[in-house]
Amino acid sequence: MLLRAVEVFGKAQKALSWLNTANIELSGKTLRVAAQTDEGKAKVLGVLFDLEHGFPA
Repeated sequence: MLLRAVEVFGKAQKALSWLNTANIELSGKTLRVAAQTDEGKAKVLGVLFDLEHGFPA
């Protein structure tokens, strides 16, 4: 997950900061915690896809 986030954000520090941010759509969990389940991982990857392609996340 971190590698994919770095690809989108361009820097490891930005990716880590983003992954450690709580997300309302994920019941207030951080993206990193949410990505520990298959469903959460799919949601986080979907958000990364949207961000990469300029869609609001």
